[in-house]
Amino acid sequence: LALYRPGPLESGMHDEFVDRKHGKSKVTYPHELLAPVLSETYGVILYQEQVMQAAQVLAGYSLGQADILRRAMGKKKIEEMEQQRQIFVDGCAANDIKKITAEKIFDLIEKFAGYGFNKSHSAAYAMLSYQTAYLKTYFPEHFMAAVLSTELGNTDKINTLINECKELKINVLTPNIETSNKFFNVNEDLAIKYGLGAIKGVADSFIDHVLEVRKKQSFKDLFDFTKKVNVRLGGKKSIEALTKAGAFDELAPSRSVALACMEDMVREGQKNSTQIAGTSDLFASMEETFDPYAKYVNVKELSQEDLLNHERDALGFYFSGHPVKAIEGIISGLRSHTIGEIADQMNRVKVVGLLNSFRQIRDRSNKQVAFISFDDGTGTMEGIVSTDVLEKNHLLLKTNSILVFAGSVEKDDYRSKELNRRMYKMKVGNVTSLEGQMSQGNKIMLIDARELTNDFADLLDDELLYFEGLGRSDKKRAKNEWQTDLQFYQMLFRNIQMHDNENTQSFYQRYLAAANSFQNN
Repeated sequence: LALYRPGPLESGMHDEFVDRKHGKSKVTYPHELLAPVLSETYGVILYQEQVMQAAQVLAGYSLGQADILRRAMGKKKIEEMEQQRQIFVDGCAANDIKKITAEKIFDLIEKFAGYGFNKSHSAAYAMLSYQTAYLKTYFPEHFMAAVLSTELGNTDKINTLINECKELKINVLTPNIETSNKFFNVNEDLAIKYGLGAIKGVADSFIDHVLEVRKKQSFKDLFDFTKKVNVRLGGKKSIEALTKAGAFDELAPSRSVALACMEDMVREGQKNSTQIAGTSDLFASMEETFDPYAKYVNVKELSQEDLLNHERDALGFYFSGHPVKAIEGIISGLRSHTIGEIADQMNRVKVVGLLNSFRQIRDRSNKQVAFISFDDGTGTMEGIVSTDVLEKNHLLLKTNSILVFAGSVEKDDYRSKELNRRMYKMKVGNVTSLEGQMSQGNKIMLIDARELTNDFADLLDDELLYFEGLGRSDKKRAKNEWQTDLQFYQMLFRNIQMHDNENTQSFYQRYLAAANSFQNN
């Protein structure tokens, strides 16, 4: 473990160690007196303690003096190092070691001291690494739940860890007010229950209160929840965050109804807080027959886009899906890789991603540049947009837009260390919209079904009615004319999965029937 660090890896010290261990290289020592000190590491100065022992054995340093030498080498202060060099050479002379040999040894020790690692730390870290590797191998669900629970306030890290759970084929459940605890934990089916404490905007005190109430009572519906729980402890912000995260899905007919109930929940919760204090409920006898959702029967169902955006607001990332993945069939030919596929040997890539953040600043030359962050459901990436690219594409760079980013990539050392996995950043050379990219390549127009008008719906209805009324022979004659139209509708309805629109939803099955009819003819 002391070898698997940037310094030793960059110097090739790890290869030398392995070759010596397996007899491919001869084990040598800078001086025969160092054989007992360096034998366990095959003559390679690996630990800081070995630096101190070498100074003791060769130059007669005391432990205190050896520690001063170790610190001086670590800080690389030139004046202090020159003083230590003279002390070391003089001490070596007392052991009949020539000055030129002593200086060579000092240079060698100085070189490796910069890479040296504390042996006691290395042993402790190795023990922890072994234990955590064992737990992750044989108890992956419990291990990942524990790691997730240590990162409740870090949504970027939670997103990364949940993606790792997917790679490990571990199911992470939607937050559930009836079964989730404050922290992530594992149920009897070895699925991870989402921790309520990881939902943004939910007060800790409110979570603790809900869990305490839940020990004695269950919740039948949203209004039963507000009756048994003191909503004032969380307020509207907590209720809204829980609703958007899906924590009330089991208590409501749908998430759209849960969102529609929110204002009434908060209002009823304010009233019920006085009942909790002792006021009687005059309508308690009506509970069995009363339908709390009767007034919400006409609530419009949430589109997939709205549902995902609500999840991102509450959790900090898309959980049950991703806008880019929802249009996978359209964009697969527009990119060279997904973000998750990018590796070290790649220099230039083209990815389709959702722009999450955009920050514009002036550089040292007083020119406008921008820092962006985008993701595609397989990973996240940060990028820098130069002045020239920014001037050409500033109108496109709007958050929540799905864009095509092309440029050179390199490892992002800071985020790799922060998130404990390989992350990359892009120097953006070009940005295009999906429509622009598709028109350059396939000459096909991308339709956003959210913008379809009633006039277009009427036109589509007329065309489908006309086609449905054709006989078999007429369909054959109309095939060439309709082939172009059906290709257009195919593109439209492929996109409808993400951009739901009430004007087009009713045509979907009829379109499929029309397409199948063409294939049969």
